[in-house]
Amino acid sequence: QMVTAKIKPHQRVAIISSGEGGDTPGVNAAIRAVVRCLIANGKAEAFAILDGFTGLIQGGNKIVSVDRKFVSGILEKGGTVLGSDSGKDIESQAGKIKACANLLKEGIHRIVILGDELCLQHAHDLQSSWPSCLAEILKDEKNYELPEGVKAKIDEFSQLYVVFLPASPENGILGTEYNIGADTALHRVLESVDAIVSTASSHQRSFVIEILGRHSGWLTLNAGLASGADYVIIPENPPPLDWEA
Repeated sequence: QMVTAKIKPHQRVAIISSGEGGDTPGVNAAIRAVVRCLIANGKAEAFAILDGFTGLIQGGNKIVSVDRKFVSGILEKGGTVLGSDSGKDIESQAGKIKACANLLKEGIHRIVILGDELCLQHAHDLQSSWPSCLAEILKDEKNYELPEGVKAKIDEFSQLYVVFLPASPENGILGTEYNIGADTALHRVLESVDAIVSTASSHQRSFVIEILGRHSGWLTLNAGLASGADYVIIPENPPPLDWEA
């Protein structure tokens, strides 16, 4: 279960983007909104973790303080200005311990994560593993070189607070209604279908259009409804074996 907390002045909050798929439209807009809200409303200190969970494990210059200037002019940019990765390294306990240690070194135990379904799993695992990782770090604190300010109030870092923002073009994250990037992805699909329809009608041909989505048929279903497709085949409702007949 994800845990959220009210942000107080001068608290440090980090934002990270990760995912195993392609770019998701709207991620930079979300990053900008989070940073600006943290600074303006919560008066918190905003940090960016570069290159996803890989950057979190590496630490050092991969965790940087950011301000309004950092997110200025990124609305029209694609991809993510923070960089991304698949997050494979965070799956091991050693990776989680390094990630937690790097957060503690910066005095951070509140993070905002943007990503897909795999990223959600990584976020949940990291949050669940925080107490055991913290115990390991304190057991061998000389090797992790925690700042004195953090060690003096270590009880305040007993929990990792996580806010997860679903970013998935196929709108495929369970338990969410509308994912970042889904609306833009649907528009892109319809633009492509519109271009194909004119060819189909001119040459009296039939086309099969495959749309991304893995186990989620949301994008395919809505594109089929909007474009007037004759058949829509989705994972949630597979056709019978003799459907071609």
